[in-house]
Amino acid sequence: MTPAFSSTNVFAQLEATRQGAGIGVLPAFLTQRTKLRRLLPDEIDIRLPITLAVRREAVTHAAVRALWAALRQEVAERADELLPE
Repeated sequence: MTPAFSSTNVFAQLEATRQGAGIGVLPAFLTQRTKLRRLLPDEIDIRLPITLAVRREAVTHAAVRALWAALRQEVAERADELLPE
């Protein structure tokens, strides 16, 4: 079946799902703030990596390292929100 709606914007996907367009594959932290409910939690577990892209020459830059550390800390602190059971 061809999807009737598609978008690379997660907020558009969220809104389409909220408006009844069908079943959405959404980040858990977005759906926790809505009236949507998780379907098939024991059968479907989609986890995507978070990737930080930077020019090679900038990898050792202090600002890049600080951002990387802040992102890791934020993800660790929000683990329950990002990866609910």
